[in-house]
Amino acid sequence: MCFRTAFAIVLSLFFVPGLGAQPQTDYHQHLFSPRIAKLAPGLNPLSAAELIALLDKAGIQRALVLSIAYQYSGANRPAIEDEYAKVREENDWTSQQVALYPERLRGFCSVNPLKDYAIGEIERCSRDPQLHYGLKLHFGNSDVDLDNPVHVEKLQQVFHRANQHQMAMVVHMRASITKKRPYGRKQAGIFLRDVLPAAPDVPVQIAHLAGAGVMTTHRLMRRSAFSSTPSAKTTRAWHMYISMFRESPGTGNGKRKRN
Repeated sequence: MCFRTAFAIVLSLFFVPGLGAQPQTDYHQHLFSPRIAKLAPGLNPLSAAELIALLDKAGIQRALVLSIAYQYSGANRPAIEDEYAKVREENDWTSQQVALYPERLRGFCSVNPLKDYAIGEIERCSRDPQLHYGLKLHFGNSDVDLDNPVHVEKLQQVFHRANQHQMAMVVHMRASITKKRPYGRKQAGIFLRDVLPAAPDVPVQIAHLAGAGVMTTHRLMRRSAFSSTPSAKTTRAWHMYISMFRESPGTGNGKRKRN
């Protein structure tokens, strides 16, 4: 079974309550460089070697590592000097870490899709031997507003470019909680109708049940919004997956921060 096939199948299997089978792949992991850990008080650096030890302890064979380079352009913090240079450094660090365990780890690049350098960074990552497999986007951290036509146009360009390079995508779609951006059936419809069709040939995973990382009724409602939105029938939605998982209290690395 190829990694992409496992990546898709495990979306409906990993940590589903009541399921006894041991998962073989953790499809949503992050590494934290010493530099980026300084951005979030209480967040400890996490290297590939440390992640492998955690996977071994859990009996999991492989993991998809999603870069968090987009954190340098987070909408909830002051502008950072040489922002794009730091984004490149974090993506490169993730690539270097994943390369240490090529049989067990696969990496995805990340970028803020609203930034002028987003397309250029996707192009650069598409040539990276470790990161060309895919792209992680975080709508909340990047303050993507699906009601804003300019944001939708930028997303279309990003999705189109990722599709051109056959880069699968993981999308943290929940809009910014801190900025109280609207998020519901209307926004799901905009995403399905206007954004998703720009990437018709690659898998697009909607992370955390389309929520913010905690299993709640709100997240289940978001999933319902996707499944019942009429426009879903008019797009190539069979390439979209909504990931399900159960998060155990106390398993996070550092304090959870709202985006």
